Amino acid sequence: MADPLMRLTNQRQSSKILPFFISICIGLLVFLTVIGPYALQPTNIAWLSHGDPATHYLGWEFFRNTGWSFPLGLNPSYGLEISNAILYSDSIPILAFVFKPFSFLLTAPFQYFGLWLLLCFVFQAWFSYQLISLLTKNRMLCALGACLFCLSPPMLWRMHEHLSLAGHFLILAALYLALAPAQKCPRWYWILLLVVSALIHAYLLAMVGLIWLADLLGRLFNKTLSGKGALTECLIGLLAVFIACWQAGYFSVGAGVSSGGFGSLRLNLASLINPMGWSFVLPDIPVGKGDYEGFNYLGLGAMVLLIAALPSLLSLKTGMLYQIQKRPFLLLAMMGLLLFSVSNRVGIASFNYEFALPTPLLDLANIFRASGRMFWPIYYLVLLVIIFLVVRGYSKKVATMMLGLALLIQVIDTSKGWSVICASYMNNPSSTWNNGMTDSFWNRAGLKYKKVRWIMPGNRSENWQAIASYAATHGMATDAVYLARTNTIGLSDAQKKARETLLSGNYEADSLYFLDESILPQAAVHFDPQRDLFAKIDGFYIIAPRWKCPTCQAEKGEMNIAHFLPAPLALGERLVFKKNRPGLEYLGSGWSLQEDWGTWSDGAQASIILPVNSDLAKTIIIEARPLLYATDAQQRIQASINGVTANKVTLTVNAPTQFAIAIPLAVQEQLRSKTKLMTLQLQFPDAVRPSDIGMGEDSRTLAIGLISLVVQ
Repeated sequence: MADPLMRLTNQRQSSKILPFFISICIGLLVFLTVIGPYALQPTNIAWLSHGDPATHYLGWEFFRNTGWSFPLGLNPSYGLEISNAILYSDSIPILAFVFKPFSFLLTAPFQYFGLWLLLCFVFQAWFSYQLISLLTKNRMLCALGACLFCLSPPMLWRMHEHLSLAGHFLILAALYLALAPAQKCPRWYWILLLVVSALIHAYLLAMVGLIWLADLLGRLFNKTLSGKGALTECLIGLLAVFIACWQAGYFSVGAGVSSGGFGSLRLNLASLINPMGWSFVLPDIPVGKGDYEGFNYLGLGAMVLLIAALPSLLSLKTGMLYQIQKRPFLLLAMMGLLLFSVSNRVGIASFNYEFALPTPLLDLANIFRASGRMFWPIYYLVLLVIIFLVVRGYSKKVATMMLGLALLIQVIDTSKGWSVICASYMNNPSSTWNNGMTDSFWNRAGLKYKKVRWIMPGNRSENWQAIASYAATHGMATDAVYLARTNTIGLSDAQKKARETLLSGNYEADSLYFLDESILPQAAVHFDPQRDLFAKIDGFYIIAPRWKCPTCQAEKGEMNIAHFLPAPLALGERLVFKKNRPGLEYLGSGWSLQEDWGTWSDGAQASIILPVNSDLAKTIIIEARPLLYATDAQQRIQASINGVTANKVTLTVNAPTQFAIAIPLAVQEQLRSKTKLMTLQLQFPDAVRPSDIGMGEDSRTLAIGLISLVVQ
């Protein structure tokens, strides 16, 4: 006869091992159904070749091939002067830190993002199982509930674009620690969870951190934790988070940590019942342009389960009210998240109500501008409450049937959404991306140059992915990147340096330059045709410094100044910049589309290419209207011609619409002795987005509307 103590020990071990085994099975099953097996192949990067996943992978690829820095998360090759850290390419720093020391053993390419998604499903199943086990010890009910959590549309939707944000299991872990009896959860669990969250994504850290603080206050209020203990845990937790954030590179962007978009990327109050393409049955509800960030569809199965659970709620016999009253601080935290996620632009379907926020408060809110994401903890509490009402309000047999039916409905109905995701992951595996660079020039250039630069540098600029993938393949650093945040001062300095390079023609010898089409005339004027290659190869415009040599063969696609200059202007000839007028061909970079009256500048600087047929030009007369949003507002303009500083102009409400820019004597001398060409560069320190100052939803950065120009 078996020893009773041995039987009890075996039962306890089984009670711990079996739920974990069940969670692994659930997570693996849902992963294979929604994602498929191809994503687990380390060399398969085909599914990472679009949008945000592309920068996730490229950020890691540059990070693995760059030496260690301090802080550890810095990623200087991915961005050069505008680089920051592995965190801001959303490359899941915790996994980047794990795999980087073994990079020399890993294949090229190597991606861990498929493994990450599998872990998300397994841990989502595990922590949801643990949450539901707080309500019932019935394993079938826990397993069925965990399946519903794993089919959460908000989590699945992130797996198509924002891979690091698929880590919803961190939220479930935080909710479990907050809801479980204090004796079951050592305090160091919270510290570990906070550090892991910090090493995955800032939004997840913010949600987990708020739940932790609510739990800390709750334990202090309930006297399950002393004041000294609370202070100690708080200090250790904050210190641990600070160190993790510091090493991950949170502080590497400086002033760029706050961006724009708060209020536009909100939670619409209809989100729980709005499928947004994820239901065969329910129609989509019209919402605002940025409300996709607040996508929190419950799913038809969960909604049916909620309706079925209403009698249990109305009976007041489940103890729901008591459970809520026990956790006032958690309830307060959820209310704060709800208000933040809704933002100051309250939306219910297509109805909107907006109220103003003080600028300092708005700047602070813009750190987490995609506020609709902050609803996720509430979403999972709603789902948990639904399951609570079912398992507490009905017999185990009835509850099992209800959960099973709800799960079946959820799988079938939401497959309209996740089947699209599955299809994108199940494309033919590939270890390469097609960036369109097939000419032999690219391999030769990869051996000669150490850096790849884009003029003008910017975040997510045109062709950034093709250029960055080329640089990564050849072990070169680049400033053609896509980052979640950039240092605004660093970006401004990089753009200033690029303008000076463009106007001087002094290109760095170790850098291959890719050019935006709008600046080709300026590049054509100032490069050295005896030394540098200026060409169009495979559709890309490039300048290869010091490429030419006396014995070198000419490259196909080579260009010169004659390819780009518009017709020379006669003195007194008036250029008009209205729609369908020829003034467009004289505009360089920094201009928006032409309109019926003229053309708006777009950005902090703009340029105009002015070939003239006379060496007697003295003045440029410009007619423009400034963007002025108050009676005391102004638009300052700093002009330079061919890199030589000209006069400043300030436009106000009472200023005339015409102003003169005197051509500096040095430029007049150039017109007499060299090519009769002027590059007029205008800088706008007061440029502003109308959407930021209450003048509509226009997100362009505007300064002046250009109407006409005359060279005299």
